[in-house]
Amino acid sequence: MKCNIICGPAANLADGNLEQVRNNYCRKTKLLNATKFGIQVAWSSSWSPASLGYQLENNGLKGEAVPLNYLLGAWIAHQEDPDKWFEFRSETIREWVAIVTKGRGSNDSWPGPQWVKSYQVRWSNTGEEGDWYDVDKGKVFNANTDNNTPVRNNFENTVHARILRIAIKQCNIYCSMRVDALFLSLIHI
Repeated sequence: MKCNIICGPAANLADGNLEQVRNNYCRKTKLLNATKFGIQVAWSSSWSPASLGYQLENNGLKGEAVPLNYLLGAWIAHQEDPDKWFEFRSETIREWVAIVTKGRGSNDSWPGPQWVKSYQVRWSNTGEEGDWYDVDKGKVFNANTDNNTPVRNNFENTVHARILRIAIKQCNIYCSMRVDALFLSLIHI
């Protein structure tokens, strides 16, 4: 388990009892994967019956995750969708720290290898129009350059939100990806 230690304000060290301060104010954080933790997902569109999103939707499983280790496919946005997005929806506010993407999981994908080249990330607590905010001041994140290498993009500042949306900007052939979002969870020590 990879953990970081987060401590309270330095002013708490004034009494000189570092051990007591650690017991009262410090917490360990554990990095968790949204897809392994059961966070629900949604998307703007699905391309075809070959698309994972389409398969999940038509088998009553819309809302299931698209794991990075999924070998034979990906979420594929419909080509004519002008506003392509994929989002993670938590029931509670999470402390989001990064996005990890891979391209479509097949070397023989027609008409060729597919992946997302760049995206922006937005967040919301309600999902309502007008209640969306840019992560890292609207930064465009560079994503994949092939369909099998995972690319992790860390946020400059953690994002406290229920919903994290990946807004696709550029793609190679079709907008196809396997994706995960990483968030922190506090563990009392």
